[in-house]
Amino acid sequence: MTASPTSLPEELGFIRVFDAYWQEVHALRERIQTRRGEDPTLSPEAVRLRIQRFLEEKSSEFGRHTESFEYQQFRQVLYLMAALADETFLAFDWPGRLDWSESLIEKALFDSHDAGVRFFDLLEDLLEARDSSQRSVAVIYLLALALGFKGKFYGTDRCDENLAAYRARLYNFIYGSRPGRRLEGVPLCPQTAWYNASGQAEKFPSIARWFFIGSLIIVAVMLASHGAWLLGTSDIHSALTEPGSAP
Repeated sequence: MTASPTSLPEELGFIRVFDAYWQEVHALRERIQTRRGEDPTLSPEAVRLRIQRFLEEKSSEFGRHTESFEYQQFRQVLYLMAALADETFLAFDWPGRLDWSESLIEKALFDSHDAGVRFFDLLEDLLEARDSSQRSVAVIYLLALALGFKGKFYGTDRCDENLAAYRARLYNFIYGSRPGRRLEGVPLCPQTAWYNASGQAEKFPSIARWFFIGSLIIVAVMLASHGAWLLGTSDIHSALTEPGSAP
């Protein structure tokens, strides 16, 4: 039985949704880059609508089943996913690039077109507030940055330095400490390296599955903050590793 987003603490619920979203975005990008000839299912309008409908469906699910506070958190997660999708399809050369720039998912869902700046404004607000209830959202910020979101820093001289600083601050906020010497040279989100290092559409490990298999301790820290030591339960195991979560 497939678990609903709210059958898990919100950290894992958000990760699960983000995982499914990124599998979709990644698969569509790979299909565009490897397509031969015309394919109407890969037109900018078709791709944009597919991602937009996915995000709208998830928003509806969370709106029906969560409290107001959790839903507002998810709306911010939704914004981050829209921003990352827009940048993903603007960051490489394909016939739909110009069309995409004129019809952003961000514009369709949020009636705005300044995610490159607003992403980091919202992130600064989150980091400065130091509100532990926002760690579930911070995890998604960290994933978005690890997957390559650059926003206003794209093409700037200190782009890598600025983004690395944000990733380190997020790590500190989420896990309560700075990355130690043992983590030097290790990606803060190792699961994303598979995507970044591979330009092929071979199997991309599920982010949610990686969190279960490779980061049990990290997830335990997040759950402990809510008094929920549930890592050994079958619900979480099945939710994070069920068939179909990876392509």
